[in-house]
Amino acid sequence: MPPQQQLTTASSAIFARRLSLTHGRERAIQEHQLILDACRNGDVMQAAALTRDHVLQASISLTKFLSQQG
Repeated sequence: MPPQQQLTTASSAIFARRLSLTHGRERAIQEHQLILDACRNGDVMQAAALTRDHVLQASISLTKFLSQQG
């Protein structure tokens, strides 16, 4: 497996574990639901803003988690 794919796989596993330990899964589900609702309502700007915020917060959370792992 190429190194980039190994890193992606490991990061996904770590992040999934973190979500389950910190109740982040519930938050992610709520955020996904809001994004879907905006899409279903045809509110492109709201869907885009929610998606951007969701990805940004997930990135911040993952970066914080990984920095704590040493």
